Amino acid sequence: MKLDYKLIEALAWVAKLASFEKAAQKLFITQSAVSQRIKQLEERIGEPLLIRATPPQLTARGQRLICHLQQVQLLEQELLTELDIFEGENPFLPINISINADSLATWFLPCIESLLASHRILLSIQVEDELRALQLLKRGDVAGCISCQSTPLPGCKTHYLGDIHYYCVASPQFIARYFKDGFTLANTQKAPAIIFNQFDTLHEDFLIQFFGEPQVNYPTHLIPSSDAFLAVVENSIAYALIPHMQVSSAIETGRLINLTPQHYETRSLYWHTWHTPSQAIKLLTKSLKKQAHLFLINKK
Repeated sequence: MKLDYKLIEALAWVAKLASFEKAAQKLFITQSAVSQRIKQLEERIGEPLLIRATPPQLTARGQRLICHLQQVQLLEQELLTELDIFEGENPFLPINISINADSLATWFLPCIESLLASHRILLSIQVEDELRALQLLKRGDVAGCISCQSTPLPGCKTHYLGDIHYYCVASPQFIARYFKDGFTLANTQKAPAIIFNQFDTLHEDFLIQFFGEPQVNYPTHLIPSSDAFLAVVENSIAYALIPHMQVSSAIETGRLINLTPQHYETRSLYWHTWHTPSQAIKLLTKSLKKQAHLFLINKK
């Protein structure tokens, strides 16, 4: 049996747009035609590929097909770029990847700046927590991602890049107000902290590790910006866990103080990509593996 990519494309658009109607508009066909294409694909594969819910959900086999489609499209775009056959006037190869906010704000772009300067590659970066980024790769939304998980997905490769140490820091003024008698469990329940979003467990994990017991309620600002984390802490509004490369100089000059010098939270980072012959993905992977050690702490 040969794969009919027209059928898989219909499935992909329904999954991406969470709507048969919007997928039909994107493909310039009727909603009934979209349903027929997916039904035909399911008959060929021999099992359901889409759970008809609100919104529609892909099955595991459906996710695998869409991931394969994205890989084929990437290879096709790469070949057209190499042959100088462009769609419109765009001579660049677009690659979708997912990076956590801390990596994007610190080490990731310096690692690949020479690659982007010398090759016709355009990055489309989705900012996602490193614990959740694999879902985007699994769905086929991105060709590569940064994750804390070391185990590769089926059909994917994984490369260890290094560790980020997160220091628990605050300004001298903030410490004088909230931690004048020490960094205690009772004081953390009164001092405002910062988390990135509702899925961010970094701060809670650190407190549990430091105090050796489950952490109860503690006040938090929810701020989805790595740069803003640092600004808020330096302005004595809150304390936070911030990557070592962002706060080392501030600690050295005394602008910030490490509240727990002997303790920090660590996240190991892995680069996950499709197992594909794409030359662009190989170049991106090579750049990360070559340069990441300049910024991250390598435990191997």
